Amino acid sequence: MLCLASVMEGVDKWAGVSIDILVHIGATLLLAPLLPFLERSLTRSVVEQNRRMVEEETAGLRTQVSSLATRIDQLQRRVDEEETEKTRGEDRIITALEDEVSFMNVANAMTVANAVGALPEGEVTIGASLDPMIDIVFSWQFHMGDGRFSEPSGNFLGVRALVAPDPGGGTPVIETIWRAKESAESVIRRINEKLRERDRWNGHGTVNWEQVFRDLHRAIVLSVAYKRRDTTASWQLHGGLYELHGEDWAITEAGIEYRPSGQMVLSETDFPSATDPLRSSRLSDPFVWAPDPPDEAPAEEWRHILWRGLFHFPLDHGPVTGQPTRYPWKRMPAASQP
Repeated sequence: MLCLASVMEGVDKWAGVSIDILVHIGATLLLAPLLPFLERSLTRSVVEQNRRMVEEETAGLRTQVSSLATRIDQLQRRVDEEETEKTRGEDRIITALEDEVSFMNVANAMTVANAVGALPEGEVTIGASLDPMIDIVFSWQFHMGDGRFSEPSGNFLGVRALVAPDPGGGTPVIETIWRAKESAESVIRRINEKLRERDRWNGHGTVNWEQVFRDLHRAIVLSVAYKRRDTTASWQLHGGLYELHGEDWAITEAGIEYRPSGQMVLSETDFPSATDPLRSSRLSDPFVWAPDPPDEAPAEEWRHILWRGLFHFPLDHGPVTGQPTRYPWKRMPAASQP
């Protein structure tokens, strides 16, 4: 048909539709046998490309799955190695506080303790003086921003002094916020000034701040060791730590603990209940409720520990009735911490 169209167009001078029809029909008949070959070639090419893509993706998945697989005889060793490395990292952070006192070292060490739940309230109380009675509280907490007291929202490193009530009633509030760019001396100076203002000062050395920070480091070490169930710790506590007083006394979630005996000497359930009508008087006068002290324990220390225990026990084991306004902060302070 193509030849016929060419001859007619050249010899007979045909033109128009007839020639176009012959050309189209001829071209169609010529190409029709080639289509199956072209189709098979294109199909083979597409199939080959798909196969390569599937093999590449499958190889990647096999590699990923293989990297996640662990020989069963190596599993425990790897878990132990990871735990050991994590423990070493935590110990390095806590040990830094043993050598230098700074905002970052205190906040970092308390973060480690909060992260493992060693400080149930995100704070720890350190005994500082019996006469006058002064206990120092360090807290690394997030504050919800209680509008009643114009308290801003955020995470703060707080330092406050717990003192005896005034003779006419009421307890002075002696506290400050330790800012990231402040030295320990600046914070100590503010607390000391407030102690003098409220007549809770007994001259130079009323609070041995060097010993306070040594005891703070020791409190974090002992509390974290309890959570790890570290049997090498110098003192095996029985609960999360609330307070540490000197070498021998601790108030934990379990109750009052005495190091020389290595046991609890007064369980948290032994304390007067919150509904006891005499509880308020016991808070103001610990002599109203005074169980016998452990053997050879100083009576003055025992009375103070009992009085402090009344602020914690007995614990409320019921459901939470409201959202707390403060809770332990479990993140390391940022370099740009205000």
